[in-house]
Amino acid sequence: MKERGYHVVPQWKVSGKRIDLVVVGETSRLAVECDGSPYHSTPDQIRDDYERERELRRAGWQFWRIRSSEFALAPEDSLTPLWKRLDALGIQPGVTEEVQGDSGSTWAPVEMDDADLTADELDDMLDEDASVSLKGV
Repeated sequence: MKERGYHVVPQWKVSGKRIDLVVVGETSRLAVECDGSPYHSTPDQIRDDYERERELRRAGWQFWRIRSSEFALAPEDSLTPLWKRLDALGIQPGVTEEVQGDSGSTWAPVEMDDADLTADELDDMLDEDASVSLKGV
């Protein structure tokens, strides 16, 4: 991402949580989560990671996920959907916003219709979302 000129911040801190990478643009930013061992290998680690993502989505963050195995096999092909997503969000290389990290912001959850989902329903929803993000939609 940096080779293409994007402003990338690793381990972005927000409300006591961390996002693997954040690609910052002039008016928007995209959280990029890198899935794979050793941090995303057990069911509990995977669930915790998706729960953190869900909380941050409720606070307005947009996410894109990539699996380490996909990147290892075909780095350029695996990132093609990311370039499309960044373009769709108006995030361009070489352009950044001034504010980074928490910068004094406070996080508060918002009500969502799916608050009563079972754990299995949440897993299905997150699996579908991850699959879509990997396809570049």
